[in-house]
Amino acid sequence: MNFMLEQLETTIERDRAAINRENSLKSTGPRTEAGKQKSSLNALRHGLTGQIVVMPNEDLEAYHRFTDSFHEDHKPSGALETQLVQSIADDYWRLNRAKNLEGHLFALFIHEKAPGIETSNEQVRDALAMADGLREQTKALSTLSTHQQRINRTILSNVKLLKELQAERFQREKVDMRKAADLYQLHEHENAESKDPVPYNPAEDGFVFSIQEIDSYLDREGRASRAWSTDFNAQAAA
Repeated sequence: MNFMLEQLETTIERDRAAINRENSLKSTGPRTEAGKQKSSLNALRHGLTGQIVVMPNEDLEAYHRFTDSFHEDHKPSGALETQLVQSIADDYWRLNRAKNLEGHLFALFIHEKAPGIETSNEQVRDALAMADGLREQTKALSTLSTHQQRINRTILSNVKLLKELQAERFQREKVDMRKAADLYQLHEHENAESKDPVPYNPAEDGFVFSIQEIDSYLDREGRASRAWSTDFNAQAAA
């Protein structure tokens, strides 16, 4: 009995495979102009929602220059900030692509529809051509608009999160720098009269700052304090 069932299942699978092969040979893709245009517009959706950020027709070097500029501007620190900046850059790249696709569609409307419109006014002709194209491709343009809105929402959410993370990090770094500067000054004071002074090592106290960074911080603090004192004395004298 089991043997007969296995034979039946094998026969069904073989017949199904044969039918699929036969159907694939009969299929030649969309035949009408409307069908071909609809098929081509499917690629636009894949370019906006797919995992591949850079499409085959796009410039990879331009993409790297574009995303590198985001990292230079935001100066992320750590894996999470770096990932957020990369995601923001990638989404802006996708958003620009969607806007370009939208512009290309309108250009296509004018190219295909304008020759059939009888008017001597080019602006009226182009407007009518775009209106005619909009009527036919409402769904495609609606899809583009929907993707742009989704991308914008994702960008706004990631930018907000990045700002919050960096604000927290800057505050931690400010507090840590003040502590490191205090310990550095204490170390220098204790070693001032030593015949064999030991250089201060911030890493021993758990800090990632270099001595140069701490010195720069103390220099800025000193100049800011002197500037405030000078301004205060000038106001008091007045």
